[in-house]
Amino acid sequence: LTQSMKVHKKTRTKNEQQSASKHLPRNKWRVHNKKMRNYDASHLSQSPATAKLEHQLGNRQKFKLKRLQKAFPKTVSMTAEEQVRKKEKVSAPATVPHGHTNGGMEVENGSESEDSQEWRSYAKSVLQNGTEKGGRGGRKNSTSAAPEPVENEEVPKYHAQHDHVQNHTVLALQQGQSLCFRGRCLLTCLSGRVEVLGFTIEQGQQPYPLFSPPSHCPLTITALEDCSVSTKNKKEGRLEAKAIIRKYLSSEPRKRLLGAVDCGSCVVLLQPLDTPLTRFLTSFSELDQLFDINSKELRSQAAVRDPALSAVGVTPLHGPCSRGLVASPSYREALSSLISAWEGDFDRCPIILVCGAKNSGKSTFNRHLINSLLNHTASVEYLECDLGQTEFTPPGCLSLSTVTEPLLGPPFTHQREPDHMVFYGQTDCQVDLDRYLDSLKTLWRHYGGENPIVINTMGWVKGQALSLPALLFCPSVYHALLSSSSLCASFVLCFLQVPHSAVALGVTHCEVAPNHILYAANASLVALCCLGEKVSGRAGPVLLSQIPICQCVGFGVIRGIDMARGLYFLVTPVSPAALRQVNCLLLGEVTLPKMLLTVIVHVLSDNSINQINF
Repeated sequence: LTQSMKVHKKTRTKNEQQSASKHLPRNKWRVHNKKMRNYDASHLSQSPATAKLEHQLGNRQKFKLKRLQKAFPKTVSMTAEEQVRKKEKVSAPATVPHGHTNGGMEVENGSESEDSQEWRSYAKSVLQNGTEKGGRGGRKNSTSAAPEPVENEEVPKYHAQHDHVQNHTVLALQQGQSLCFRGRCLLTCLSGRVEVLGFTIEQGQQPYPLFSPPSHCPLTITALEDCSVSTKNKKEGRLEAKAIIRKYLSSEPRKRLLGAVDCGSCVVLLQPLDTPLTRFLTSFSELDQLFDINSKELRSQAAVRDPALSAVGVTPLHGPCSRGLVASPSYREALSSLISAWEGDFDRCPIILVCGAKNSGKSTFNRHLINSLLNHTASVEYLECDLGQTEFTPPGCLSLSTVTEPLLGPPFTHQREPDHMVFYGQTDCQVDLDRYLDSLKTLWRHYGGENPIVINTMGWVKGQALSLPALLFCPSVYHALLSSSSLCASFVLCFLQVPHSAVALGVTHCEVAPNHILYAANASLVALCCLGEKVSGRAGPVLLSQIPICQCVGFGVIRGIDMARGLYFLVTPVSPAALRQVNCLLLGEVTLPKMLLTVIVHVLSDNSINQINF
């Protein structure tokens, strides 16, 4: 047998071998890193050993090809439900196939065959089913990066022209058109009506400052339907709008804007917003980009390049970032019901209590609600019960304020002196809940009931915390949202020398040894409070043994202490008339920002800033 086989092989020429190899299948198998070629059965004798080897090779070939032909089309023809079931099956520890196996055949020495690589890619495709963006029946992965900008997406174009001489921009919006933006500006409505965060600005009203920093939801200017247009014909409305544009634009930009204006257009004037507050904030290197776009908007290329709007500090947005405040149906329904409660026939003004967990949108809802109420009434009362995220005061304060102007920015843009304020000194009330409730009762006695009041609560909604404000204020409208404010920058300061014997000094949030309390108070923020009794001392500072609940008129900074002369050196923006009643200084856990201790910024009246670094 061996001789006949050898003779048979020797009789084949080289060309015949090449010709025969072309007709063989191209399947190559690796067994222990060795290639095995499919031999023609006609050249082998039918011995038992040879027949057994041929039978084994045939069975392996059929089994392997069957699995490959069955497996690969599944990645294309699977339905969504089958993909999910397949994913769960593959993710189970007992059924996950090893990437280096193929039908039970292992590859030694870490080498991978073509079949192993194919099975590895197939297993990876199964694991990714249902998680890849854009896959059949799949869903977007929650841990994926920010969405890339959609190609061929239409970028909105705004009809805006800038006047370089007067340094302002005139913007024309059609009814229903919106401008979502980042930045800051001063808005004046010249024709028609626009809405910003629930507040309607009409022709003839005063200019309103708009603040849209990247730390909060971007503001949106929306053009509304003008009710006065129905009494005019189209020609009169168009002529009136064009006359306004001629008044605020020179000849060149005027020509480019007149063609885009009709009788239903809303024309607004945008001016750069440069105030002592904005100059003070942007003078610090950490805050020089306070009103620029955020990183997410930068990655998604959401900014629209518009030279006329950029000249006044406005950066338009487009794409998913340009939706601004997205109100759910329940949000709009709650807002509408609260406005109807004010317009309805009631014996007293509505008491609106807004509560919810942290990050549920209470602050944004309160600003939207107050702005909407100001469309129907001259003033709205606001009771601050949230110690950590206050609206008009520094943290750690409970206050009652009368709001007469719309809130068109985050809290640090509208810090103001409230009507009544109690300094609690901490951002959490759980340590001393009795003093917290007594402070709120003190403020509630000052509410007269002549205007609607909005009560902002903290994010503590577990246990009995949710029922405490309801029992305390007995609201007529109880609205639940189920889903840090910065220090006020004041620029008219009083430098005072206060004797130790004229004021009492106390710490609200912790116990401090009497001989260390002056070290704690030096270079610290203190609340200026008014005790009901007279304070007098002989030698040394007067220290409080208990924390009182009293009226707070403002804040100051103890910039130095002179023990030899017995003086506190105090800096405060509080008026001298209010300072005459101050006889108590309370120190809380709210501290000054570190940047204020290392940099001195002088904001002068001529719009210039002097900065001194230590």
